[in-house]
Amino acid sequence: MSRSSRSFSPPWVQVASPRPRLAAGGTPMRRITATLFAAALAVAAIPAARADDASRLKTARAVVEVAHAGEHMKALMPTFLGQMKGMLKAQGNVDDKQAQVFLDRFQARFAEGIPAFVDLVAEVYAREFSEEDLVNLLAFYRTPTGQHLLDKQVPIAQALAQVGARWGQSVAGDVVAEIKKEHDKAGGTPKL
Repeated sequence: MSRSSRSFSPPWVQVASPRPRLAAGGTPMRRITATLFAAALAVAAIPAARADDASRLKTARAVVEVAHAGEHMKALMPTFLGQMKGMLKAQGNVDDKQAQVFLDRFQARFAEGIPAFVDLVAEVYAREFSEEDLVNLLAFYRTPTGQHLLDKQVPIAQALAQVGARWGQSVAGDVVAEIKKEHDKAGGTPKL
C-alpha cells in the first residue's frame, strides 16, 4: 500500500469499524430505543412524583393544622422567652433594658413567622411520612384520644423542659462533685 492510498486520520478522530461491537442486548438501534424509552419513562415519572409530593404535602399540612402546631408554638412562647432571658443575663454584658428590647423584638418576629414555621413543619412531615401514614395520623388526631393528646402537648412540653433542666443540672452537679473529689485525692484544684 502506497502512502498516497492510505487515508490520514488525526488522532482525535476515531474511525468507526464496519461492524460495531454489540453488548449483550442486541443491535445498536435496540439499545438506543431502549435508552430513549427508559429516559421517556423517567421524564414521565417526574410530574407523577411531583403530584405525589404535592398531595403528601397537602395532607401533611392538614395534619399540622389539626395538630395545632402554630398555636402550640404561641403557647410555648413564655417558656422560650424565660429561657432566653436567663441566657441573656448569664452573658453578663446585657442589662435588663437591652434584654427586654431583644425579647420584645424576638417575640414580635416569632409571632409573624409562625405561618412559615407551620409550612416548615408540614414539609418535615411530608418528607418523613408516607401519604398513608399522614392520612392515618390525620384520622387519629380527629379522634377524642387524638384531640386529648393534642390538648396535652403544650403542658407536657413545658413540664418536660422543666424536668429536663432539673435533671441536667443534677447530672452536671454530680459530675462536678465527682471531678472535685478526684482532684482532691490527687491534690489538685479542678477548674470547674
